Amino acid sequence: MKNICDIQIEDCVHYRGFRYGGFGSNIYEDYIISLLAGEDISTIKKEFVFRVLLYNGSDFGSALGLTLDRVYRPWLFPWLFAPYYISHNYYFDLYNAYDNPDIICHFSFDGVLASHINREFVFLERALEKISEGYQPDAYGYVTVAKMMLGSQVRYLVLDGNHRISALHALGYKTVRARVLGAWLARRSLMYIWPGVITNYFAIEDALKIFDRYFYENNIPFPERPFRNIIFDEPFDFEFTEDFV
Repeated sequence: MKNICDIQIEDCVHYRGFRYGGFGSNIYEDYIISLLAGEDISTIKKEFVFRVLLYNGSDFGSALGLTLDRVYRPWLFPWLFAPYYISHNYYFDLYNAYDNPDIICHFSFDGVLASHINREFVFLERALEKISEGYQPDAYGYVTVAKMMLGSQVRYLVLDGNHRISALHALGYKTVRARVLGAWLARRSLMYIWPGVITNYFAIEDALKIFDRYFYENNIPFPERPFRNIIFDEPFDFEFTEDFV
């Protein structure tokens, strides 16, 4: 099938820059691995919530743990930057906790909805349950990734399937069957013709730092202090106290 192939899980990366495949400081993988290890579920969930609250920043640099010369809206990649991409890629508000469902990639100053966190628990646990019964991507859908190249090195930016990849790694899989999007401009060697560089929205040094961030060998540690709060639009199913954060 066109564009469908098996790729290495360790070559996959999240929007936030953390690698999959056991490199630590991976909020999804660590949760599922702890589940499989039989750790106390309330403790696991508390740690997950704490890590969600550590994801701070309101711009691309802070989202990736980078110091950049300019301030950029997150997830506007220099190699994909274009008016169509800008207008159509954002169907939700990155800065609105109620509109943006992705608790890892949004930047609401109001906080994170408890309902969205509860939903992540369901997604992660369901991914583990389903894949434990047998991995069947041809029947139930493929992970979707965008290919990036730095010389001979490859990374696959995960557009859809982060929970499944995490479960696969935790269960001992080394590869995942994926739909690979061929973003031909996502090559470091083509930096001078990246749309974001040509339009001067991105300083070229910043563009390269952003690109290179997805090729870090190891994951960077989580920040030390919580940045966000929780909006309790519904309760958690474990005891939560204010001194936790």
